[in-house]
Amino acid sequence: MLLERFEPKIGSLEKEYRQHYLKTDSDQVFIFVLLASGNNIAFSIVESLLYFPAPEAYLLLALRIAFQFFTFYFLIFLKRNKRIKSFDNFSLIWMLSISLMTFIVRILHHADPQATYITNMIELSVIFFFYLIIPTTLHYRIISTFFVTIFVLIHLFLLDSYTIMPHKMTILTMFILVNTVAFISSTRAYTYRREQYKARVQANKLTEELTTLASTDPLTGVCNRREFMKRAEADFQRFLRYQDAFSLAVFDLDQFKGINDQFGHQVGDSVLKKICEVISIARRESDVFGRIGGDEFALLLPSTSLPSAVNVVGRTQKLIQDEIIQIGDHQIQLAVSIGIATISPEENDLEALFKKVDGLLYEAKNKGGNQVVFEREK
Repeated sequence: MLLERFEPKIGSLEKEYRQHYLKTDSDQVFIFVLLASGNNIAFSIVESLLYFPAPEAYLLLALRIAFQFFTFYFLIFLKRNKRIKSFDNFSLIWMLSISLMTFIVRILHHADPQATYITNMIELSVIFFFYLIIPTTLHYRIISTFFVTIFVLIHLFLLDSYTIMPHKMTILTMFILVNTVAFISSTRAYTYRREQYKARVQANKLTEELTTLASTDPLTGVCNRREFMKRAEADFQRFLRYQDAFSLAVFDLDQFKGINDQFGHQVGDSVLKKICEVISIARRESDVFGRIGGDEFALLLPSTSLPSAVNVVGRTQKLIQDEIIQIGDHQIQLAVSIGIATISPEENDLEALFKKVDGLLYEAKNKGGNQVVFEREK
C-alpha cells in the first residue's frame, strides 16, 4: 500500500504495538480533547458577547453546545475504551466533526473578515494537532486533515468575497505547506516510535533467550547445574531463615556407559531426554528439576518432608521403569538409582546436604541399582 511507504507497519508486531500504546495514546488525546472543549466554551462566550441578538449567534451557540455534548461523550469513551479499532473510528468521527463545525462557523462568520482570519489560524493549528497529537492510522489522519483543508478552500474560493486573490493564494500556500510539514513530521515520529518498540521487543526477546541459554541444559531442556544450584541455594536460605525444610533427590542412570558403548551417543542422548521427560511430567509444579552431571539429575522438593519426598520419588522411579526404548531389534529398559535426604539443622551449608545424598546414591548403586535409598535405611 502506498501509505505504508511513508509510515511502515511492523508486521506481526503492529497490533501488539498499537495495544501497548493504546492507554498512552488515549490519555494524550484526552488532554487535547479537554483543551479543545475548553476553547469551544471560551469561543461560545466570546461569540455570544459579540453577536447577540443576531440570528447567527443562536446558530453558533447551538452548534457549539452540540459539539460540546459530543466531545464530553468522547472524553468518557477515551477513559473506558480498550479496543484499538474503536479508538481509531471514534477519533476519526470526532476529527471530522471539528472539520464540519469550523466550516459552518466560517459560513456564519462570513461577513466578519477578522473572524475568518482567526478561523484560518485555528484550522492551521488543527491540522498539526490531527497529525501529531491524535495517533490514529495514517489514512484516518489524512482523511480528517483533507476535510479541514477542502472546507477551507471551498469557503475561500467559492464563498469568501472579502479576501483579495493574492491573500487567498497566500492562505492556500500556507495550508499546503502546513499539511506537508505535519504529514512528514507525523510519519517520521510514528515510524520512529514503531522502530523503537520493535527494537525493545527484540531486545527483550534476546535477553530472554540468553537467560534461557544460561539457565537451561541444551540437550534436555531442563535446568542446568548452575541454575539448579542457584534455586537450591535460595531454598537453603529460606530454610535457615524460616526453618522450612526441603528434600533433595539425586538420580543416576544405571548402565548408561554400556548404552553409549553398545548403541552410540545419539541413543544415549535419547535416553537422557526420555528420563527428563518422565521426571518433568511426574514432578510437582513447585519442584525444581535439573541436570547436574552427565547422567546425573537432581530434584529439589520445597517444603517437603522425607516421607512425602520418598512417596513422590518412588512414583517417579516406577514411571521410569515402565519406559522402554526400542532400538531396532533391541529394547532398552530404563532404570535409575536414587538417593533422597531432607535438610536438617546439622547441615550448615548446601554442600553438606549434597554429600549426604551422594552417599545414599552410592549405596543404591552398590545394592545393584534401580532402587531408592533414603536416610533411615542407613
